[in-house]
Amino acid sequence: SRPFLSEAEIETLYNIYPLPEGIDPKRTSHHIMGSLFGSALGDCLGMFCEGQDIPTINFFNDQPLDITWTHPITSQNGCHLHRGTFTDDTALMLTFIRAVVATAIENLPKSKDEVNFIFDPTQAATRIHHWVEHGIDEHLDGYGFGRGNFTTGVVESDGYDQNPIEKSRQKWESSGRKR
Repeated sequence: SRPFLSEAEIETLYNIYPLPEGIDPKRTSHHIMGSLFGSALGDCLGMFCEGQDIPTINFFNDQPLDITWTHPITSQNGCHLHRGTFTDDTALMLTFIRAVVATAIENLPKSKDEVNFIFDPTQAATRIHHWVEHGIDEHLDGYGFGRGNFTTGVVESDGYDQNPIEKSRQKWESSGRKR
């Protein structure tokens, strides 16, 4: 496969979003990739334990982990997902990462002085909306597995794609939840 960005695009990104002095870009990218991979792996291993009480979690995790993926024990929590898949937590992480990258790519032709943000909430909203309706494209699940009713309600509210932060706030506050 070819790199996502060309060397020239990467160089332009460094010029627009410079790393702090003394930061090694290769080491930093390895740390970022490691944290993303670790988060996704933890999501896969822990999906059957999410929302469970401590004795249940201990029961699920009191099994040896091996390459045949006989662990963890299946529960109702993740019964609709294949073992080793990720949940909405990882899917949403991917949508946000892709929104950051898309915003950065849009800013490539601009100078440092023209760029005042690296994250465009509407980029995230578009990707989250797509995930709710179609899932992560390369995952081939057809729709956003594991999403809750609250997330679906926010995404389907009028004007979400244009003003996702305000629509999310309105939905949260109208539900009676506290900050």
